[in-house]
Amino acid sequence: MAVLAALYGLRLVLRERSRPSRQLVAPSDAGLWRIDGEPMPGLRVDWRGPLLFVRWRESRRPASLVWWPDTLPAARRRELRLATPARGTARGAGSMAP
Repeated sequence: MAVLAALYGLRLVLRERSRPSRQLVAPSDAGLWRIDGEPMPGLRVDWRGPLLFVRWRESRRPASLVWWPDTLPAARRRELRLATPARGTARGAGSMAP
């Protein structure tokens, strides 16, 4: 069983290495994010601990990227965090029990 798991892991590594790299451009102002020069409609960016999840629609189909931004230099990570669109906050009144 362990040999099969190792072979499957090797297969996944080879598949991921063969994928072309993508260029994500996150503007510092409130501009439109782009991937490989194309706009990203329906963009949603979520940080979950150290992982970054980017979701958008690509020609009517959902697309996503997931990665560990710790591979970026500290200044680039900070720029990415600052360029992340602001998420909605909790409602003002009635969000807590009386």
